[in-house]
Amino acid sequence: MSRASRSRRSASRRARDVAPRTGDFSGSFAQQALLWLVALKLLGLIVVFSTVVQFGFDLPKSLWSKALEWPMAAILAIGLLRYGTAIVPRTRLHVLVAAFVAANVVATVFAPDTYVALFGLPNRYLGLTYVADMAVLYLGLAVALRRRSDWLVVTAAVLIGAAVSLAYATVQYLGLDPVRWGRDPQERPFGTVGNPDMFGHFFAVLAAGAAAAALFTGRRARVVAAVVAAAALAMVLVSGTRGALLADGGALLVLAALWVRAHGLRLSPRLVLGIAGALLVAALGALASPPGQRLLSARVSDRVLLYETTLRAFAARPLFGWGPDGLGVAWPQFRGMHDESVWQQPFLAIDQAHNWLLQTAVTTGAVGFLALSATIAAVSWTLWRSRATPGGPASAVLLASYITYWLGALTSVESVSVSWIPWAVTGAAVALTGTRVAATAPAVRRLPAAAEALALAGALLVALTGLNAYRANGEIWYATSAYPAGRADEVVARSSAAVALDGGRADYWNYRGLGREQKQQLAAATADFTEATARAPFQSNYWINLARARTTLAVAAGDTNGPAAAAALEVARRATAADPNVSAPHRAYAETALALGRYDLAAQEALHSLRLWASDPRTDVVLAGAATKLADKDAAERVLEAAVALKDSAPLWAGLAQVRLDVGDFAGARAAASHAVLLDPTNAEAKRLLALASQPGSP
Repeated sequence: MSRASRSRRSASRRARDVAPRTGDFSGSFAQQALLWLVALKLLGLIVVFSTVVQFGFDLPKSLWSKALEWPMAAILAIGLLRYGTAIVPRTRLHVLVAAFVAANVVATVFAPDTYVALFGLPNRYLGLTYVADMAVLYLGLAVALRRRSDWLVVTAAVLIGAAVSLAYATVQYLGLDPVRWGRDPQERPFGTVGNPDMFGHFFAVLAAGAAAAALFTGRRARVVAAVVAAAALAMVLVSGTRGALLADGGALLVLAALWVRAHGLRLSPRLVLGIAGALLVAALGALASPPGQRLLSARVSDRVLLYETTLRAFAARPLFGWGPDGLGVAWPQFRGMHDESVWQQPFLAIDQAHNWLLQTAVTTGAVGFLALSATIAAVSWTLWRSRATPGGPASAVLLASYITYWLGALTSVESVSVSWIPWAVTGAAVALTGTRVAATAPAVRRLPAAAEALALAGALLVALTGLNAYRANGEIWYATSAYPAGRADEVVARSSAAVALDGGRADYWNYRGLGREQKQQLAAATADFTEATARAPFQSNYWINLARARTTLAVAAGDTNGPAAAAALEVARRATAADPNVSAPHRAYAETALALGRYDLAAQEALHSLRLWASDPRTDVVLAGAATKLADKDAAERVLEAAVALKDSAPLWAGLAQVRLDVGDFAGARAAASHAVLLDPTNAEAKRLLALASQPGSP
């Protein structure tokens, strides 16, 4: 960088700290309102959560953020109209950020599920609307951060939020949390973030940024920064997050590089030995910590399957991907045949690649991946170069935070709780390093006060629309609690309220169908399940519920060979097409076929379900029931022999005993029934068959 260029940049930065002139954007109501809205937004993204909705962390944070998005956008528009584009720092980073946003727009246009691409999955909320929200945050920070006091406001908001989250995590760690969560937070606290991995990721970033501040800021700030870094690192260790520990390990290299750039490389043998010893002690301590122990005991097979499936999904739509937050849409079609056995979880649905490279590629395709990669490289290079300017300490903090975030994201997931960090850092980087056309930005035109007030009022009204989504999710939370208890009236009432408030979510229709099914209102339940499948056809459990309802209606009407039966079988087949390599849809298809007298199909699908996942006892019962009803007893025996080779199960052996008894093979029936009784002495059917095969006069 030339001396003249450095001089211009230095003058530009000094101009930010002078008192604002009359009529200047800096210090105006618009700039200050934008600044405080940004600060409130960041604070809420860290601390806001709820205990009375189904998704108590991501949804409230998302709604908080989007509620502030609208007034921020209105103030930005007012600022641009009144003061002109001079309020926006000039930088090439705008082009790269715009390219990434455009890639998300294109990915949404070509997404197979537009609703998910727009609004995100119901537990993530990372669709295009989230990207737009983050773009407003980026621009808001770039415009609002003008003076040192502005930076202090935003920094204070983040630190206050971190302190609140840390305090709540400490309460959880001590076993004093008054809230009963689905998981025990004492073993791995999650604070106000909602997940220990994301909690660790957030504090890993904070630890790196605070460490950079401790190294490069003035003496008075170093002590505070060092305390923040130590507390944040303690939270990383307490959270047991492996990726966060590795990210902070990488942050050490970034900090070392920044130190060498600032002070030069002067190493004596004693210093080298001291550094090596300190790193060795730190490494041993890290490995002895909870995340270190989890790292040493980590299974590789599940991540390999996860990455392989994500790559298969990317290969199917390599250009524009599956749309923002779209991995959950693609996953059922590309999962492997033995995923359930590896994860030891039936019906496991994956919606995150646990790697930002793969997640970006599969959701926005090669176009989005290239745009984001270029943005990361450009932001990192911009902050690295700015170390030579008076903005050096701030740029060091931003760079350490930025690199640590992406290192942690190599093994972590996207989340409303933490994915705002790179957008915020990029906006701050633009405010820090971008050039301004003049030291001040005076007003270029006057706007009617009534028009400004009307714009702000409209923005606030739009912001309040998120209350419907919040209330709907609260209603469905009560419905999910009432359903297992059999309180069908409450399930129907609550889910009906959710549908009325936010009818786009398939799960709300599904729960109303389940409640109506409990009330034996099968026609109405069928209509609700049909709506659910129309809104989320990639979810096989909705097809399963619809098949069950249609089957019950067909059997009740005595229509086991007519149109009603055909419709039920087709819906059950759609379930297997939606998720072909998981066991539950095939078992449901077998149950439908068995109820409608299609015994060959039932036996075939049940055996396939058993091959995919052998731990569900319901499959054994369906398979045995279908095989014993086959007219071809030789085929039935072959099916059951194949089944018992896969799983040593009492119902399967009892079914084999029945088939052998049907063909007069009393010795084989006795052997099969005896083994079934040995496996389950309480199995009444096995004992009955053993008695029949052992009657006097039998061979």
